[in-house]
Amino acid sequence: MYLSADHMGAYIPATLKGAWDATTGQSGTSPGGTGVTPPAAYKLTEAKNKSKGYSVQVSNAENNATNNWDVYLTRFISEPLDSNQTISGTVTAALLMRESNASANDVAHIHIWVTTGNSDTVRGTLLTDYIDSAEFAVSASQFSGISISAQTLTSVNAIAGDRIVVEIGYQGQNTSVSNFTTEMALGYSSTTDATGSESAVAGVTNNQPWIQFSGTLTFATTTRLYLTADATAAYTPATKKGAWDKTTGSVVERLSPFHHGTGQGPTNTENVATNNYDVLIATFVSDPIYGNTTISGTINGILLCAESNADANFVAHVHAWVTQGDSDTVRGTLLTDWVDSTEWAVDSFAQLYSGIQIPWQAISSVSAQDGDRIVVEIGFQAQNTHTTNRTGSIQIGGRNKEDATGAESAQTASSGRNAWIEFSKAITFKPTYLFMVSESAPVTPTTPRGTWDDTSFGVNALAARHLSGIPDLASNSRSETVTTNPYDVAITRYVSDELQAQTISAVAIDMITNFTEANADADAFPKIHVYVRAPDDSNRGTLLSNNVGGTEITTGSTAPPPVSSTVSSVVCSDGDRIVIEVGARYTNTHTTARNVTNYRSSGAAVGQSSAGNSSPSANGANAGYLRLNQKLLWLDEFVGKSFSQAIWVG
Repeated sequence: MYLSADHMGAYIPATLKGAWDATTGQSGTSPGGTGVTPPAAYKLTEAKNKSKGYSVQVSNAENNATNNWDVYLTRFISEPLDSNQTISGTVTAALLMRESNASANDVAHIHIWVTTGNSDTVRGTLLTDYIDSAEFAVSASQFSGISISAQTLTSVNAIAGDRIVVEIGYQGQNTSVSNFTTEMALGYSSTTDATGSESAVAGVTNNQPWIQFSGTLTFATTTRLYLTADATAAYTPATKKGAWDKTTGSVVERLSPFHHGTGQGPTNTENVATNNYDVLIATFVSDPIYGNTTISGTINGILLCAESNADANFVAHVHAWVTQGDSDTVRGTLLTDWVDSTEWAVDSFAQLYSGIQIPWQAISSVSAQDGDRIVVEIGFQAQNTHTTNRTGSIQIGGRNKEDATGAESAQTASSGRNAWIEFSKAITFKPTYLFMVSESAPVTPTTPRGTWDDTSFGVNALAARHLSGIPDLASNSRSETVTTNPYDVAITRYVSDELQAQTISAVAIDMITNFTEANADADAFPKIHVYVRAPDDSNRGTLLSNNVGGTEITTGSTAPPPVSSTVSSVVCSDGDRIVIEVGARYTNTHTTARNVTNYRSSGAAVGQSSAGNSSPSANGANAGYLRLNQKLLWLDEFVGKSFSQAIWVG
């Protein structure tokens, strides 16, 4: 399994289990090379990470005079096991490490254990605080391989839903009080497995580090969906289906595999004497499901909730169902009016949120059809007889680098972790998202295809399929100094991965491109041209031709006018790529420079909002995106494949 830089959706146990002397002080490095605070856990994945994650290296320092001082770096958490399985045999690994000074005498320290479901309780320990004998190579910035030979595991009888946790750090075998730093490279963009014999390789592009179990293990493929603050749900059911006494005052938001929008706290109130009075706060509607899918198994999640008074006695109420396409007709009900028993935490303004866990609940099997949607209705049951207003609120949206664990207490909507629900079944949705990030474009088209007066694209970047982490902010500015009105200036070009042969149909798209103009009298409007590039750099076909937005770009923020349109149909061949040309149409006659800046995310992107990013910052930038209402197939995907049961994919 791969030691991935991807962390979105990783389960986070409350405590570490290895024998660590130092557990805090970790630092991360972004794909762009800047320092970031690393997440609390990363994913232990069966497939190579594909440019996901905002922290691709993690380090910690040691300056204790005690010899054999054990310093924790990070941990990797697997998906849940899909059945009861006995884990035994041996484990091997290939790591990529460096130490800052030869006197550090640092060696690898690994501790592996199995959770009891989604809990902090240990089902069993597989490998207890293994200490390697090979010292890390010395370098200020480059990594060398560490090969972990076969180590015998203690047998653990794991249960379906348990997870494997791999804690990794190092032991400083020195008595110096000088600061010695050790760093580990994570799996990010390479398609090659680490060998353990690498020497002086750079981070980010490094081979993928891994850990391999000798036994055969199988994991569940779950679907995590976020309770977003994106009110542009493409379809809103006409009626509520749960057993609600009050639905007025509730909102409708998008249920998405990705984060959307700034954190918010929708509320609703209750003031009737009826005990067990059920109030809806929000309805979350997914994108259309891709293909016919039987949704079965279980559902779990973490809500973030608050009640205004201790005597409100609010508990969570959740109802989940599947539409028949874009209609109000029920295809089937997944979860019928689940009511929790844990009262919400009190905040007098109902603006500080605490975690509420939806423990694994069996759902009714629903045979969903292509184009159906999942709908989740969330509110509270008021278990009181008061007739004065009591307010309940849930946190939605947000772009925190970590998902909620259920242990949250009094967190704010603007900075808190992300609320979510998760199905134990793999579910694919129709829309394809392409995020505008600063990772370099895989190829550079030779000439622009849109109609531009100034064709010098400042940057060629990646139109990324993945969304994970909080990125560095990056931007590219272009200016205009001519009296010609209008005058079209190219700014940034985004190029996708390779497509499989398929037809991109005439479907709806919407797009956010994060812009600012330096001066209000620039009178600049966003302009976008989207086409399909053939492998020989010819134009396979135009999807969206020279679209100019109808709302002027603003100064001082990147709240962009969204683009909504319908693309033209294009028949694609293997190896084709989508190219998004982004620029500005200036409608002024000034001869002094007027700048427009296109903001994007460095490395992998964090999230997008229907309102865009209103306050870009180094660790809080949104990614612009193109959302195409069609599931696209990519050349590196094995459509319809059946995964091997081996835990390590080599």
